[in-house]
Amino acid sequence: MPYHFEWVVPKRIALAQIKGYVAPDEVTTITLKSRDMLLEGQVPVHFIIDTAELDNLPFSLPNLTRWSANIPKERVGWWIIIKPGKMTIFAITIVSKMLNIKIKTADSIDEGIQILTKIDQTLSIPLQPTP
Repeated sequence: MPYHFEWVVPKRIALAQIKGYVAPDEVTTITLKSRDMLLEGQVPVHFIIDTAELDNLPFSLPNLTRWSANIPKERVGWWIIIKPGKMTIFAITIVSKMLNIKIKTADSIDEGIQILTKIDQTLSIPLQPTP
């Protein structure tokens, strides 16, 4: 399976790791899983999308339009893309414009989390005073 999803911060930051060769039907499955996490999460739900080991992203404008229709854009926060290739960032940029989603790139998942905690202050966990 070339993809894996998990919550980095429960109900707020989802991690999607996508690796290797991804077929168009797998992209459909990935977008449906993303939709499920968006519906399960607390608005806004941010995504860290790790594409560091992605070999391809099969896309065409009709496919991007169809896949985008699965995403409830009113629930989406930021997308942080980890090490995107040129074609990956091109496709993601098209989708982000279609859905009006803000994107940033990062070199690691940890950097992506740091970016999100700076952007969205509601993600900050206050330090507990020590006794």
